[in-house]
Amino acid sequence: MGLVLLVVIWLITFISSYFFIAKTWWLPTGASSAAAGIDHHFNTTYILMGIVFVAAQVILGLFAWKYRERKSSRQATYSHGNNTLEIVWTVLTLILFVGST
Repeated sequence: MGLVLLVVIWLITFISSYFFIAKTWWLPTGASSAAAGIDHHFNTTYILMGIVFVAAQVILGLFAWKYRERKSSRQATYSHGNNTLEIVWTVLTLILFVGST
């Protein structure tokens, strides 16, 4: 089951990424002098978020494979999380969206 989940996650990721890379749909022609700046910001955001999306989905697929259920698996334990890691990814998201304007 872990291998099936890995394949499904990766197929959805790479097929959906293809449509963005190939620009099968994209922004219409700019109608104002500000359009170039807005399009640049849009493209930069798409590229950065695309990299993060693909990396996260590849890692998710690997974890689905690595931690799949097996007969020898032990029961999962609850974790309270990692506050430092949560602060770091929140600040990085804030920098990306607020800092790039």
